[in-house]
Amino acid sequence: MKNAAVRVLVLALMFSMSLAGVPAPASAAPTQGSLIKRADHPAVYYYATDGKRYVFPNERVFKTWYADFSGVQTVTADEMASIGIGGNVTYRPGYKMIKIDTDPKVYAVAKGGVIRHVSSEAVAAAVFGADWSALIDDIPDAFFVNYAQGAAILSASEYSREAELAAATSINADKNLGASPVDSTPPPPPSGDPAPAPSPEPEPVPAPAPAPSGALPTVPTGYELVDLIVDPGFELSLGGFEPNGSSDGTVAHETANPIVGAKSLRVNLNRWGRIRHYRDYAWEAGPYADSLTAKAKVRVESGSSSTKKLEVCAIAYLQGDANPKSKCQDYPIAASTVVDVFQSLPLAGAQLDRVLFQFKLNDDGTISAVTEDAHFYVVQKKSSAPAPSPTPTPAPTPSPTPSPTPSPTPSPSTDLEAAGFVTRPTGWRSMTAEMDMRNDVSSNGAAANASAKDVTVTLHPSSDAVGTTRRVSFGLPLAPGTLVNAANVKVTNASGQEIPAFVRSLGAWEHMPAQALLCNGLSATGNPGIRSVLVQFDMNFASTAPVTVTVGLNRARTQSLPSETPVADTYRVVNDGTYAPSVNTSGLTIREPRVLAAIDHEYLSCASLVPMVNLAGTRSYMADSDQATDDFFYSLINRHSEKQSWPVTSGDDIIDFYTDPEPWLYDRAQTFYNGYLRTGNVDMLREANRAANHYAQNLYGPSDCAGTYYPYCVGSFKLKNPSPTNSWHDLKYSYSENLLTNYLLNGDASLLPKIGHISWGFEFHINLEGAGETERHRGYALLAHAVDAELTGSAHQRSVVNDAIAAMRARQTTAGPGGAPANGCFNYPPEDQANTFSPWMSSLLAYGFLRSHHAVGNATVPAALVDLARCEVNRGVAQRGAEDGPMRVGRWYPYYIAYSYGAKGDPEDNAYNGFEHALDVSVPIALGAYFTTDAGQKASFSAMVKELLLTHDESIDYWTRDSTGRSKYRANPPRKYLWQYKNSNLVGWGLDGKGTY
Repeated sequence: MKNAAVRVLVLALMFSMSLAGVPAPASAAPTQGSLIKRADHPAVYYYATDGKRYVFPNERVFKTWYADFSGVQTVTADEMASIGIGGNVTYRPGYKMIKIDTDPKVYAVAKGGVIRHVSSEAVAAAVFGADWSALIDDIPDAFFVNYAQGAAILSASEYSREAELAAATSINADKNLGASPVDSTPPPPPSGDPAPAPSPEPEPVPAPAPAPSGALPTVPTGYELVDLIVDPGFELSLGGFEPNGSSDGTVAHETANPIVGAKSLRVNLNRWGRIRHYRDYAWEAGPYADSLTAKAKVRVESGSSSTKKLEVCAIAYLQGDANPKSKCQDYPIAASTVVDVFQSLPLAGAQLDRVLFQFKLNDDGTISAVTEDAHFYVVQKKSSAPAPSPTPTPAPTPSPTPSPTPSPTPSPSTDLEAAGFVTRPTGWRSMTAEMDMRNDVSSNGAAANASAKDVTVTLHPSSDAVGTTRRVSFGLPLAPGTLVNAANVKVTNASGQEIPAFVRSLGAWEHMPAQALLCNGLSATGNPGIRSVLVQFDMNFASTAPVTVTVGLNRARTQSLPSETPVADTYRVVNDGTYAPSVNTSGLTIREPRVLAAIDHEYLSCASLVPMVNLAGTRSYMADSDQATDDFFYSLINRHSEKQSWPVTSGDDIIDFYTDPEPWLYDRAQTFYNGYLRTGNVDMLREANRAANHYAQNLYGPSDCAGTYYPYCVGSFKLKNPSPTNSWHDLKYSYSENLLTNYLLNGDASLLPKIGHISWGFEFHINLEGAGETERHRGYALLAHAVDAELTGSAHQRSVVNDAIAAMRARQTTAGPGGAPANGCFNYPPEDQANTFSPWMSSLLAYGFLRSHHAVGNATVPAALVDLARCEVNRGVAQRGAEDGPMRVGRWYPYYIAYSYGAKGDPEDNAYNGFEHALDVSVPIALGAYFTTDAGQKASFSAMVKELLLTHDESIDYWTRDSTGRSKYRANPPRKYLWQYKNSNLVGWGLDGKGTY
C-alpha cells in the first residue's frame, strides 16, 4: 500500500530523528541489496535485486531486518526517482508474531509474507518460548493486506522458528528476488532465541506470573515517576476512565463487591469495545519517556461466554509516528481471583504524543471486570518541558488576497509528498501552495486550443446587490489548452463595450486529459494552459433582473482594474429560500456569491469540470431521465410548489438536509453541479453552491481532531460521524469533487484545504491495493486521490492513483475459482458472500477510474472499463420472468449483489433493490460502449444501456404520483436521486459520442 502517512511520511519523521547527527556517505550509484536514501529526504528504502525499492512500513518492521542505520547509501534525487517502488517490506519470518486490533488471532510470519494463525497458547509457547506474549506486535489494519494467509499452525511441529529465521537471510531472499553480496545479516531475534525444540506434548502455558503488588517501573537517573491517575482507588471519581464511544461499554462505581475499600471501578465492555484512561499532550510538548506502565488489580467476573478474555494495555503514540506502541496481556474470566496487572512498555526516551491505559474486548459478546488500585506511570525526564529541538520554519500562510502577479511555478520540493504533510498537521497549509498559479504559462509551450471564443455569462444579483455598485466575482473554467495568459481575457457588456476587469489564474491544468475525454474541436496535443480564471468587475444593478455580459477568451484586455477584491468580500450570508432562518436548523451560516454568475452551460459541458458531460435534451432515449433530473431536484430542496399545485403536508416528503446525513450520501453538491452542467438550470447552480458551502463546514479538519484517535477523524463528514473521538469513521460520505468544482466556478480558495483533508483521511482508512474494501469505498477513495492529483499535480497522489489502478486491474484480470476465466468483474464481495460483486457499487468504482483517467492519464483505464461493462452485462443484470409490481415481464434490471462465477443470480434475491439502480448501472456499461474498439461489443453494450433506461423510466413512473398532501415527485430515500443522477451525464456521451466545443 502506498500510504502517505505510513509509507513515506512516518519513516521520514522517524528516520530523521534516528539519523540525526550521522554523516551521510557520499552519493554513489545505488547497490542492490542495500539500504538507500536521498540526501535531502530522510526516508530509507531497501533496494532489491529486482531493481525496485521496498518500503518499511514502520520502525518495528525495520528492526526485524536491521539493527541500525549503518550502511545506508545516499543516492541522488534522480537516481531515487528512477527506482520504482516494488511494495512493502514485511516482518522477518520467525522474528515475532503479529496481530491487528480488529482480529483477536495471533499470527506467525513465514517466508514471503505468509502469515499463519497460531492456534493456541500452548503452540505459541512451544514455538516462541515461555515469553511468547512479549513477542507479539500489533500492526495497523492497513498493513495486514501486505501478508498472504497460510495454513493455521495446529501443533509446534508445523512451524520451525529456527528454520524460518535461518532462511530469511535478507529481504531479497524473503521475497524470492535472488541474493545480493551486500545484504546485511539480520539482527538476532528478541531474547536471543530461536526457541528450543518443543517437547512431544507441550503443556498449556499459564498466564505470566503477576508483578508484586508494590512493584514500580525502573526510574533511571535524570528521570522521574509521574502517575497520570489522580484517584487510583476510585473513591472520589471514575479515575478518568471512559468508553471510547457510546457503544463500546460503560464504567461505574462498584460498591456491592469492591476489591478494596468502599468503591472500585466496574468496567463493562461490549463487542470489540474499549474503555480507556486517555492523556493527550500538546503538539510537540509531550515528555520524553523511558517507559509507560499500566498497573492495577483486576478481577474478571463474567462474560457472555466462558472463552471471553479481557485485554489490558499500555499504549503510547510517539511524536511523529502514527503507529502506536503497546504492551498488552489477556486475562480470562476468574470470578473469584484478583490478578495484578503490570504492563510496562519500554520507550527508550522517545517523546510522547498521547497515551492510553486501555481495557478491551477483542471479541464479540460482552465481558465485565472490576479494577482497583489503578496507576498509569510515565517515567519521564525531569525537566518541566521537553528537551528543546529545532523548530521547523512554518510554511507561510497564503494571503487571502492573492497578488495580481502570482509567484512562479512551485518547485517539485513543494509537492505534498515532500512538504506540508506531517503526522499531526495542526497548522494545515492551504492547498493553493501546491498549485501553479501563474497568470502566464506560455513558457510551457504553444497552447493546444488557443482560438478566440466568446462566452455568455448571465448575472443574477441578489436583493442586497441592488441599488449600488457591486464587485462581481466568479470563476470561469477553461477547456484544456484554451488560454495560457490571463491578460487575454476581456469582458464586454450587452452593448459590446469593454468593462474594466481584474483577471487572474486560479491554477493551471496539471495534466492534459486524453483526446477521448475532450469535445470535438479540441486537441489534446500541446500546452494544457490555465484551468480557470477569476474574473472581477464592478456593476450597478437597478433590480434583481438578470444581466448578460460576454467574456472573450484570447481577446486582449485593454481596460483593467488595479486590484482584486477578496472573494469572501463578494459573498453574502444566505437568509432566504432553502436557508431562511425559519427552516435552517443546521446551526451553520451559509455564504454564497452576492451576484450569481451562470455561465453558458453548453460551453461548460466542454470545459472538463467533470469528464464526459452530455447535455440534457439531446438524446431521445434519455428524455424521461432528463426530465426527472429537473422534476425530482425540487423535491430534494423542499421546493415542491415548483412542480405541483398542492402543498406538501406529509413529513415523509420533507427532506432534512440540515442535520440528517442521509441526503448527503453520494455527493449532494456535485449532483446539483452536474445537473446544472447538463440543463443550465440556475436553481441547480445556486443550490450546488449552497450545498458545497454547507458540506465543507461539516468536514473534520486537523483542529477538530486534536486530542482524539488522530488522524482517523480528519476528512470525515460530521453529520455521519458526530463524535471525533471515535477511532473509526465512515468515509463513504467524504467527497472532494464538489469542493474542486466550487473553487473553479467561484474562486473561493477557503474550501481547498478540505480536499487535502479528505485524501489524507482515505489513506488512513482505505487500502486501495488490498482486498478488504467494497467497490463503493474504493470508488470514493480513488476519486479523492484523483481530484487531489488533478488540483495539485502531487507526485504522491498520482502514485496512489496509479498503484491503486494497477492493483485493481490485476484483480480484475485474475482467473477465478478453479481456473475460471477472468470475467471483468472486480470481485470485491460487498457483504462477505464469496465470489460476489455489486453491480451498482461497480458503477461508483467505474467513475473513480474515469476521473483518474481524466486526472493522471492512466492508460489502463479504458480497457478496465470495457472489461467491467462486460462483467455488468454478463453477470450483473437479468430479465424479469414474471410481473412483479412496477417491473414488467421481459424488462432488464440489475442484481443488487451478483455471483461472479457459476450460475447467475443474486444472493439477496430482492429484485426491488436492483430495480432502483437501473440508471446508475447503465453508466459503466455506457463507458464500456464508448471505449471498446469492437463494433459488435459496442452495439451489445448500447442495447443493454437502453434497456436499463426503460427500466429506470418505469422507476420514475412508480415514484411519480398525484396525491393530496404528498410530493408528486417522491425522493424516498433522498440519496436515491444522487446515486441515479450524479453521473448520468456520462450515458449519452458514452453511447453517441462527444459534444462540440
